[in-house]
Amino acid sequence: MPTLLEFLAYSYFFPSSLVGPVFDYKDFELFITRKQRYHHIPRTKGYKIGLQMLIFGILALIGHKIFTPYLNAQYTITDEFAKKNILYQSAYILLTGYVIRFKFYGGFYMAQAGVDASGLSYSGTTKKGRHEFEAILTCHRY
Repeated sequence: MPTLLEFLAYSYFFPSSLVGPVFDYKDFELFITRKQRYHHIPRTKGYKIGLQMLIFGILALIGHKIFTPYLNAQYTITDEFAKKNILYQSAYILLTGYVIRFKFYGGFYMAQAGVDASGLSYSGTTKKGRHEFEAILTCHRY
């Protein structure tokens, strides 16, 4: 049973308190006490991956901001859109869906950046000795 301080630290762990990812208390406890796979977290690798995810998140939000004026979901409910051919409508809806998802990808990538930089997503090393940061993910990378 965690103490009140441990429970509050888990509940308000900043990299995951707003968007996620969700993870078990046991993983958090191992991370805080630096046991098992968290015993030798390569700090610089976590920062590099975290920075990379932050950049992807910012690029996704910039993409959303740039393309939203051209591919707006509100246009799909207008009479003008209804008069377009089915191929145009299908392509427009498909592309608009991608643009809308950019907003969510931005948030999830930036949340993942914090978890990676902290080291909580560290999953150990592969057989080839490569460090992996995939234990806790908000979304698949790339």
